[in-house]
Amino acid sequence: HWIAGTPADLSRTYGVRFRYRQEKVPGKIKKIEDVYVIYPETSQTDIASGQIAVVYDGNVCVGSGVIS
Repeated sequence: HWIAGTPADLSRTYGVRFRYRQEKVPGKIKKIEDVYVIYPETSQTDIASGQIAVVYDGNVCVGSGVIS
């Protein structure tokens, strides 16, 4: 779900949260067919299907999605 209604600029690095109150981690987003995939710069553990990934540009939420 993109907040602005259009996808974010996929050439940029964004802050990403995989858990509530987690510090944002830098990550890149790529579109593979009709799915957006997040590639965090640092390894993340305990991410489970059904959780929500939230993407930030600074402190502004630009989108989110359910992890599959």
